[in-house]
This record gives sequence, C-alpha cells and structure tokens, in this order.
Amino acid sequence: MAETTLPHNPDWLVALDEQIQPNLKKLISLAPVSEASAERFSNGLLQAGVGIVEPFRHWLTNMKDRAEAGTPLHTFLAENEEEETRHWKWWLDMAEPYGLKSEDFASVTLAPKMRELTDYMDETSRTAPLPVAIAAVNYCIETGAAQATAAFTKGFTAKLGDKAGLWIEVHRKGDVEHSATARELLATLTDGDPPMQEQAADAARKAYRLFLAAMSEALSVPTGA
Repeated sequence: MAETTLPHNPDWLVALDEQIQPNLKKLISLAPVSEASAERFSNGLLQAGVGIVEPFRHWLTNMKDRAEAGTPLHTFLAENEEEETRHWKWWLDMAEPYGLKSEDFASVTLAPKMRELTDYMDETSRTAPLPVAIAAVNYCIETGAAQATAAFTKGFTAKLGDKAGLWIEVHRKGDVEHSATARELLATLTDGDPPMQEQAADAARKAYRLFLAAMSEALSVPTGA
C-alpha cells in the first residue's frame, strides 16, 4: 500500500503505548491458560472467531465507507479488509485440528464480555470519528490480537500443518506492517488536535480493557456455553 510518513512520535501516543502495556501483557499471559485445556482453547477459538475475527472485516468496511477515497486511510482500510476476509478462512482452517467445523462457529452464543467487546467495536467503527475508530479497531484489536497470537504460537504450533498454520504464519511476528501503518495514520489524523487525541486514547484504553475481559472469559467458559 502507499506509505505514510510520520515526522514525529507524538507524546500522547508514546504515553498511550505505556498506558496499555499492563492490559497487553495480561492478554499475552493468557497463553499458558489456553495450553492447559483443549476445551478451554477450543472455546477461545469459537468465541474469538465469532466475536472478533469474523466481524473484523466488517468493522474495516464500516470505516472504509466513511473514509475519503484515494487517501492513505482509505487505501489501508480497503487492502486490510481484503486480507481479513482471507484471515477468517484461515481461522476456520486453524480450528479443524481441534475438531471444530464451520457449523460450530455458526451456532456460537457469545459470552457476555465478548458480546460487549464486539458491540463496542461495531458501534465505534460505524459512528465514531475515524481516528477514534482506528485507535480502537487497529491500534488495539489488530495489534493486540497479533501479539497475543505470537505468544500463543508455542503452545499449539506442533498440532498444525501448513494449511491450518497459515493464521499463525501471518500473525506470529505481531503483524508488524499493519500495526506500524495504523499507528502512523493515527498520529497523522490527530496531529494538532488534542481533543481528538484524547478521544482516540480513551477509545484505545477502553478497547484494551474490553479485549482482555472478553478473552479472559472466553478461555474460562466451557465450550458451547
């Protein structure tokens, strides 16, 4: 995609990086929990798949449809939307070694905290100012999910072949390109606008709190709950 240039590392974003670290570390620390029980991990695949991975492309569409065509933001969202459609298929492939089929995802009832997260992301992607939506969807969810995936990799890679391992292969290094581009866009879109910077930071902090709560619950609820 077209490159964006970030002439500085704004203080508010540096501060936000520090503020979200505790929740990001807790999210990553859930990896050993998932490894302790195949049932817990299967439930995590179902809940995260239906609550985050499948709707993620729709959140991107919601944002793309509000972005000005031809801008770096629109280009980023359009290309990301196309990639996330493939990622959903790869998520289903990854679930197969754990005995999960596509119909299992179709019958999932989201746990309360996962429902709260997905509802917040849907509303934010549809109605919030675009920098706020970028902060919640891309800065938080896309970056957090990729880093968590990298942490989870060690626990289940041996069970996956080439096809089922595509999701891991793409995310195991933390999706560095998308994370960096989203961060650059967030800084550029809020440059010189402290109120918007604070709105974006608030959205990111809330998204991380909801993300951690949703995944913690997903990895502790019996499959099918």
